[in-house]
Amino acid sequence: CERTGIPSEFQSLLCEGKVLSEGDLIESGCFLHLNLSLDGGKKKKKQYKTKKKNKHRHIKEKLTSLKYYNIEGSKVVRTHKVCPECLKGVFMAKHWDRYYCGTCHLTLKLDAATIKANFEALQKKDKDKKAKASAEPV
Repeated sequence: CERTGIPSEFQSLLCEGKVLSEGDLIESGCFLHLNLSLDGGKKKKKQYKTKKKNKHRHIKEKLTSLKYYNIEGSKVVRTHKVCPECLKGVFMAKHWDRYYCGTCHLTLKLDAATIKANFEALQKKDKDKKAKASAEPV
C-alpha cells in the first residue's frame, strides 16, 4: 500500500480481530482487514458573516440622586415628575416624547408642541456632537 502514499508504519493487518505481525501464518477462508492508524483533521472554526454584537454595560454614576433635585433660592425643587400611581419617591423617566415609570410601567404622553421642541433640541445636540467629532484630529 506504499503506492497510495501511506507509510507502512501506519498500516496494520487484522485477521479475526488479532493484529498480524511479520512471519505470522494466515488461515484459509480468513478475512483480512487493513487498518490505517491516521490522525483525524481538526474541526474548522466557524466564520461568522456579521460582527458580534456588543453587550450593553450599565455605567454607574456617583451621586445620581442629585440629578432629581435643584435648589432655587431657599427651596428644593424636583427636576423629574413623580409617578401618580406609585408611592411618593418614585420618579418617572424623562424621554423626548413621554414620561415613563419603570415600576408600574405607566406612560404619559407629552403635548405636540413639547414633543416638537424636544425633537428639535435632540437633533441639534446630535448635529453639534457630529461636528465636534469631525473637527477633532485623529
